[in-house]
Amino acid sequence: MGKIIRQTRKERGLRLEDLADQNISPATISNIERGVSHVSKRKILYIMERLDLDESVIPKMLLQEKEQTDEILLKLMSIESLIDAKQLKKASFYLDKVKLNENHPLLAFHHYLKAKCLLAEEKYNRAEKLFFKAIQFEDLCPEQNIKSCSYNNLGYIFFYRNDLNRALYFTEKGIESFIDNKSGKSLWFMLYRNKAIYLERLGNLHASYQTILQVWDEKGDIEDSDTLLTLYWIRSEVSRKMGMYEEAIEFATRGIRIAAKNKVYYSLLTLWIVLGSVYMNLKEWESAETCLITARSLEENLPSHLVSQTNVYSRLSVLYMRIGKETQAFETIKKSIDASEKINNAPYLINDLLILANFHKKNGNLTNSIQQYKKALELCRKYNYEKKEKQVIYQMALCTMLSEENRITYLKELYALQKEFQIGYHQDPKDIF
Repeated sequence: MGKIIRQTRKERGLRLEDLADQNISPATISNIERGVSHVSKRKILYIMERLDLDESVIPKMLLQEKEQTDEILLKLMSIESLIDAKQLKKASFYLDKVKLNENHPLLAFHHYLKAKCLLAEEKYNRAEKLFFKAIQFEDLCPEQNIKSCSYNNLGYIFFYRNDLNRALYFTEKGIESFIDNKSGKSLWFMLYRNKAIYLERLGNLHASYQTILQVWDEKGDIEDSDTLLTLYWIRSEVSRKMGMYEEAIEFATRGIRIAAKNKVYYSLLTLWIVLGSVYMNLKEWESAETCLITARSLEENLPSHLVSQTNVYSRLSVLYMRIGKETQAFETIKKSIDASEKINNAPYLINDLLILANFHKKNGNLTNSIQQYKKALELCRKYNYEKKEKQVIYQMALCTMLSEENRITYLKELYALQKEFQIGYHQDPKDIF
């Protein structure tokens, strides 16, 4: 009703002030046009009289408006399919052709699609602004879950910027604003999956595990195989890091079967990496090498940008160090560092630098070892990774090449972190993963 009133007023070239009088204010007319719920029906009928709008024609106008909106919605849905298919230029062209006024119920969806297109083009700053704009206009049509979708994508943006704390914050905002409906169920699983991943990367393993359990019993409702398989991956990885090796093997193996059946090679590769890492933890070196070599072989089925996002070389380098294959260890960790730097993946790069530092320390090259620790420490502080910072400081405090004064300094910093965040150091400092 409000939209029809506004449209009629605009068509007649009238301002809010032109319709206002002693019985109705410009603010009330604006509330009517924006669909504010507390406006009385009497006021609505009064402004309709002022515009010579017959109440009997409203149903017909509403029907016409719905038909037009449904037509635009179909266009926008088709554009979203083009974005998902990476036909970004074509999608952007069609988006620009769709012109919507500031009160259109699909305006938030329109802004969201523009932002999604920019995100796919890795234009993060522009995408961020448009996602916030979509959130601003979401109240025009809340049932589309645009606000929750936008927060989820803002989480991705800050994840790509290595700001895991803000990625987690926006993902939790997406969960808070999620509207439960059948069409949005896949989004709900995606939000919890992403939250679990960000928590795991931040070292909050218990919180990550609890997040996974919140949706695990309903995983049969997941339609997207990528989301389902990522849940299997994160559960097996967190279980491994928490020392629950039998559970880690169980869910990694189940995930491998599902990924193989559906030919989802990226998930297949990452699950083999987790399984290999479990066997490393169990010191079953032959089984570990079998799993990790399998993962590396699967790289042939993936595009190069996806290969660079895996940490198979990182895990292989640790395996080679532990079984005495020093040359292979050094070659593979250098490959892993190059891949992590190429995609600007700070968590992986920090792990790689720690592995290289340990490699140098093991071989008596303490100068190079300390250099790698310092690089890792700088990244931890840049991106506010408190738990990983503690691990790096602990390792540096153990370096015998450092002066007594420097070792004491690092131990004091470690104590300050422990006290500030009230988190005990439970991990074996030799275990990079």
